[in-house]
Amino acid sequence: DISNFLTSVSLQAKLKIIISFFQVIITLGPIYGVQMHSAFTSWFDFLQYFDFGLAEALSINKSCYGSMATRLSLNAGWPYAFVFLLVGGIFLPAFIIDMRKLTKKDAVAKFLYRSLYATIIVFYLMLPSVSRRIFDAKICQSFASNDADNESKSYLRSDWNLQCDGNDPSYDRVKTLFWVLFTAWPVSVPLVFLGLLLFIRPSVRINRITPLAEA
Repeated sequence: DISNFLTSVSLQAKLKIIISFFQVIITLGPIYGVQMHSAFTSWFDFLQYFDFGLAEALSINKSCYGSMATRLSLNAGWPYAFVFLLVGGIFLPAFIIDMRKLTKKDAVAKFLYRSLYATIIVFYLMLPSVSRRIFDAKICQSFASNDADNESKSYLRSDWNLQCDGNDPSYDRVKTLFWVLFTAWPVSVPLVFLGLLLFIRPSVRINRITPLAEA
């Protein structure tokens, strides 16, 4: 049937690779400063649909929901809230339907498998876009302030009110928050994925697909 066919061609793995490639292309300009001709980048305009940002998802201006620190916190925290809602949505049918048809042990195992699957998918898809917004706290632009003395001032591109190279207490708080979120997302999430891969490595090597390996 269709499900067996999709499993045999590993469609899920291929979709993950394609979406990840698209998200990397999106970050070339704002993160790595790669400048490409518009005739080339126009071919990738559709990739904006794979940029899972909170402001983009709600179609609101970034400056409409607080300071830079607030925006960083919201962009890094909303995937956790989304996962919480998904797990809650998975729990309801598992409690109402599966508990009547299956044993308690099987129903709990099915709930945990579905919750883990949803959590992995969400964090896998959100990691590039959330990391990109975390790095917005470090992308500054310098302007000449005194040509005679060759002096310049640097401001945060995501919030021009914050001065990067001065004693701005607001930007100091943003930098502290950046390192916390940098550890929580670009560092910790890939390490968790690596740990999961190492955990399922024995079962994959003997071609024994477990629920965790399938997720």
